[in-house]
Amino acid sequence: MSTLTSIYVSPSISPLVPPPPSLWSCCVNKSSTLLLCTGASSTVLLYSFSPDVSLLADLTSLIPSSENNTIRCGSFDPSSSSSPSPSSSGLCRFAVGSFSGAVHLLTPDARLGTLEGPSSEIKSVAYTPSGTLLAATSRDKSCWIWEASTSDPVAVLQGHGGDVKCCLFLGEVKLATGGYDGRVILWGEDEDGDWSRMG
Repeated sequence: MSTLTSIYVSPSISPLVPPPPSLWSCCVNKSSTLLLCTGASSTVLLYSFSPDVSLLADLTSLIPSSENNTIRCGSFDPSSSSSPSPSSSGLCRFAVGSFSGAVHLLTPDARLGTLEGPSSEIKSVAYTPSGTLLAATSRDKSCWIWEASTSDPVAVLQGHGGDVKCCLFLGEVKLATGGYDGRVILWGEDEDGDWSRMG
């Protein structure tokens, strides 16, 4: 069994400026040109990698003031544009999950909506490769799936004995979830659109 003893940081990547506060997650878009960072005090920061690392937008003010807590995770919508500014292909879109149990849908200049359902902290968010579905896992032992375009709930998956820590779509109709109970559960959608446990 190997142990991670160090992390190599390329000297060609500059430190993030301005330095963000305490961070909980970072993710990149499908073209690896944008970096989304989330963290304490409702922090949501969007950086560009081109040509140098630079802050494009501080989206913290888009999170409702009543929710002054940590934004735990984020994920880019793979079906959206890679552009952080208005273009013929539209703006990039992403989802962020908070300690309050809400999932916020954002662009670099607006909050498109808020998905609710989980009763506790959001641990992870993930889109299908096409961007049609969005999943979020929670401390309340559940995983919610919504239609990304309508925000309508599609399924509530329950089967873990503890916090559901992470999720990943395997194509369009399969989802893997991992929990604090030490298990990975595979879920699938049948031809009627119902989601259930596969293994």
